[in-house]
Amino acid sequence: MDPNLALQTIDGDAPAISERWRLAVAQTSYVGASPQELRDLFRALTDRVLAALGTPAAVEGEARAVGARLVQLGFTAPDALGNTLQALGEELFARLPEAARPLVTTVLAGISAGFAAAAREVLLADQEAIRAAMLGERMRLQGAVRESEASLAAAQRIAHLGSFDWDLQGNTASWSDELFRLLGWQPGEVTTDLEGFFKSVHPDDLHLVRQSVEDGFAGKFYPYEFRTSGRDGVVRTLSARFEVVSDNTGRPIRILGTALDITDLKRSEEARREAEAEAAALRRLDNLKDELLSTIAHELRTPLTVIHGYAQRLVMRGRTLSPETLQSTVQGIESSSAQLTLLVEDLLDFSRMQRGDVQVQFEDFDLVPKLQELLTGIRHRPGGERLTSELPTELPVRGDPARVEQVVTNLVENALKYAPDGPIVLRGTRVDDSPAADATGTAGTGGGAVRVEVVDSGPGIPLREQTRVWEKFYRGASVAGVSRARGSGIGLAVVKALVTAQGGRVGLESTPGQGATFWFELPAAGAAPSSA
Repeated sequence: MDPNLALQTIDGDAPAISERWRLAVAQTSYVGASPQELRDLFRALTDRVLAALGTPAAVEGEARAVGARLVQLGFTAPDALGNTLQALGEELFARLPEAARPLVTTVLAGISAGFAAAAREVLLADQEAIRAAMLGERMRLQGAVRESEASLAAAQRIAHLGSFDWDLQGNTASWSDELFRLLGWQPGEVTTDLEGFFKSVHPDDLHLVRQSVEDGFAGKFYPYEFRTSGRDGVVRTLSARFEVVSDNTGRPIRILGTALDITDLKRSEEARREAEAEAAALRRLDNLKDELLSTIAHELRTPLTVIHGYAQRLVMRGRTLSPETLQSTVQGIESSSAQLTLLVEDLLDFSRMQRGDVQVQFEDFDLVPKLQELLTGIRHRPGGERLTSELPTELPVRGDPARVEQVVTNLVENALKYAPDGPIVLRGTRVDDSPAADATGTAGTGGGAVRVEVVDSGPGIPLREQTRVWEKFYRGASVAGVSRARGSGIGLAVVKALVTAQGGRVGLESTPGQGATFWFELPAAGAAPSSA
């Protein structure tokens, strides 16, 4: 067969056929080419098939190549392929002689086969490309997740903030690495459920934490603080908060929470409180110092004024004074001088107390003559006429006579200040046995002892103050309308220190409105003093 003859015979009808094909294709999938480009494309494909018909052995291969070419050109939709084959068949039937028309079926089948093979390859290539793209995207997302998790872990580590997520439906829980560390564990050392969490809580705080968790399940959420007790042995203070997520029926399905390390904050707060307390203590000491100086000045001024007045009387009228007046004047000077001496001794002993250097000289002596001598001197002081005594014939005691005199004088002076009216009784007794210690913490004599009491009829001392009266600088509060008396606030502290240094003890018995009894005990003569 001569293909050129067929081309010459049918060429005139080719433009009409190709236009019909172009219109059919344009209505389906192939777009983006001009009408002329589509006509030229169709003619090139037709010419290629007709050229192959001149060599029958090459028809099938060329037809497959045309099918593959259609795939390359983008005619991949089924309707585009059908339109193309129909148009090519019409073109070939129009341009081939009758004898060659059976080859058209072979050509169209070959084009279809080539199209299918090429399309499959394209599809496989597309699938591989899609698979590669999906794998790449998956790897990118995994990398992004890892990077995000690393950033979150770093942020939690820097902020000392741990987190947990407990799925109640699946009964699975996860802790962040930082939460493990804050609770004192390495990942995997403890279960991440509630029991593992409770195991990480300090025993003293466990009740609080359990209550907070129960409140959370009941819908009451609030931050709470607790100390840890993990394997690492480090006690941290954490501030925790959590929320319970519920489904639409109100059933809890998830718990989310965080724990923040506030150990350093707590230490800072504690340091601040200690600094504030220290500053307040220093301010109180300054105030006490100022008050003490003022009080001491007043205490010194009173006897000094008396001494000065009596001295002026002697200078101006000494030659004309009667023996009785002269004796009273000298006794007033002596009494005020003794009062000054006592105050100075108290100040010196207070200073020794501060240094822990109170000195005593032990000897056995009869206390009764010493007490009677003190009574005589004190009775010449203002208010001293109210003082009476109840003493046995003798009270053998072991101690320091000068220190005992100072103790008794201080107790009597205290009664004169705080019980401005009514009698004051100085009483001495022998005690066969005494407890090992009293409420003030003073050691007992433990054996035979001598007890001296100063009993007043003043307003008494409230129970809450009875242990404080022995403290340094404490001067008592106003009671029953009696204003707090002026005083140094060191007399009773010195009494306790001196008695304790001699192996004795002090005490107080009082009922508000019924007076007070201050007492001390010392070892009886011949007994070894006990250490305080």
